[in-house]
Amino acid sequence: MATGDSNVKTQKIAPYPFPITIQKDGKFISEKVLKLGQTGAIIEAEGFIYSVGMSFPVSFEIPVFKSQLSLTAKVVKTYDRALVKEKAVQRLAELLFLNPTSEQTMQIQKFLIKIGQVKS
Repeated sequence: MATGDSNVKTQKIAPYPFPITIQKDGKFISEKVLKLGQTGAIIEAEGFIYSVGMSFPVSFEIPVFKSQLSLTAKVVKTYDRALVKEKAVQRLAELLFLNPTSEQTMQIQKFLIKIGQVKS
């Protein structure tokens, strides 16, 4: 195919948010990743109230590459924001990935470079 072929269709995929599953007290809780970093993630907490110091297994699929990752994460910071118009509270938790393998770190890095969040 020529490089200017108009028959080639590319589908843009929004990198965020994407689902993450958290295992806590024998239950599987589905949350949303709002931002992924090289060492952790910021999630929107809808199914559970998290506190600093909690650690638990998490699993998620990296968009675009469809790589499934299973890691242990620890809550390092929490944020609560009042949404006045909706009369609700948005709860966020900042997670740190504990002891990711070099392969897992590489998969995250590859994703962040692909979406332009970090430079190679």
